[in-house]
Amino acid sequence: MARSFNEKLTEEELAEKIWNACGSIKNGYYQDGYLQEMEDTKCWKTQKRAGDCTSYVEKCYIARLPLIYLEGKVEKDLKKVDFDWENYEYSPGETYCDEDDIGGFHTLENGLTYLGVTAGGDWEWPLFFIIYWDGKKLRGYIPKKGNVWNSITKTAYGNDCGEPEDVTDLADIKKKFPNETKEIIDELKEDGVDVVYDPEDDRNLDHFEHLIKFDSCLLEEDILERITYKGE
Repeated sequence: MARSFNEKLTEEELAEKIWNACGSIKNGYYQDGYLQEMEDTKCWKTQKRAGDCTSYVEKCYIARLPLIYLEGKVEKDLKKVDFDWENYEYSPGETYCDEDDIGGFHTLENGLTYLGVTAGGDWEWPLFFIIYWDGKKLRGYIPKKGNVWNSITKTAYGNDCGEPEDVTDLADIKKKFPNETKEIIDELKEDGVDVVYDPEDDRNLDHFEHLIKFDSCLLEEDILERITYKGE
């Protein structure tokens, strides 16, 4: 289903909204919210305290934002694909397999500003998602094009639990890259390697590792197609 946004924000404005939303999160341990911990976080390189920064973008990059605890539409949006938050990053240069700097704050040609994040458990291949402002509230979105997750099972790669082959990670990779996977499998067979996917051994995916990577151009294309500007 297509989405829209009706308010264009600068990266500073979006960072401020995300900072405030995260700072107000409360749970059993942080009864007064996460704001104080976020402000007290220091940059490991410069030892600069997040609370001393004048830029909200810089604050967000220094602090460890508790994005996992964002509720409402963000939480609902991100549950459309099953993945774990054990390892999540959003600062430029620190996100998983991010050769094109897809992590961090960005603004697209249609005026949509978002925070790019990668996340996944130790047993998973991290996927990419964004957090943006639709004009009324924060939203989350997980692109399909150019991303790294199983579109058959709607899970991050690595979550295959022994289901029939037509829903395995390898089956999804074959579906997305039919010619490339056939070529790899044929070459392996010539070398005496019979590729039989064992869901208990994710090393089988190592043969196809170069296919399991983000495509920044396709990610941007997906976001532009799905989230359009409906403002004045």
